[in-house]
Amino acid sequence: MKKTFKYLIIILIVPLLFITFINYKSTYEIRKENKEIKEVINKKNSTQILREKYNNNDIIGSISIEGVDINEAVLQYTDNDFYLTHDNYGNYDKYGSVYLDYRCTKESKKILIFGHNYYNSSTPFSKLENYYEESYYKENEYIKLTIEDEERTYQIFSVYIETKDFTYMNLKIDDDKYNEDLIKYKNNSLYETGVNVSKDDEILILQTCSNNRAYKKYKNKFLLIIAKRII
Repeated sequence: MKKTFKYLIIILIVPLLFITFINYKSTYEIRKENKEIKEVINKKNSTQILREKYNNNDIIGSISIEGVDINEAVLQYTDNDFYLTHDNYGNYDKYGSVYLDYRCTKESKKILIFGHNYYNSSTPFSKLENYYEESYYKENEYIKLTIEDEERTYQIFSVYIETKDFTYMNLKIDDDKYNEDLIKYKNNSLYETGVNVSKDDEILILQTCSNNRAYKKYKNKFLLIIAKRII
């Protein structure tokens, strides 16, 4: 009787184990397939996706600041004027696009990106004026930048409005002068960020017009968000 019972248990358990194994294998293969699909998607040229979306090969990457609700294509032309008045499709638009300085490459130690900010407008870079507040900075200090599908992360170390010294647009790097410039950028900040910089740092400068009333008497007044690369 005991042997019969054992055989019965074995007869019942073996099929269950087999079914469990088949289900596990099936689940594993589905997960593996999903992972492979995800990897394919991740490996797919994201810049190319944006180029296809806007039918524009001038798109060279993207920029995002999650808490600031900025997630934009970045364009580049042979000068710094065209995308001042053209959208992502290359059509005329007074609000322009977010674009990379024509002199910059992926290898540049200093990256300059421009975008419009009209009074009472909804242009992407109009949101950067929130950085006048230190509390806002503390919640949104990281910038994600992709250039030709190389993903980078930058940490903001300075926020200020420039009215007369536009040497920050100089892309020729001399180590001693570069270090002086970084210190100047940091000292000009509206508040202390606590982020240290050195001449070895790669930096990103976001430039847009400032609508801060305290600077309304100045003809040129640019809000600069300056960050160093950390990843």
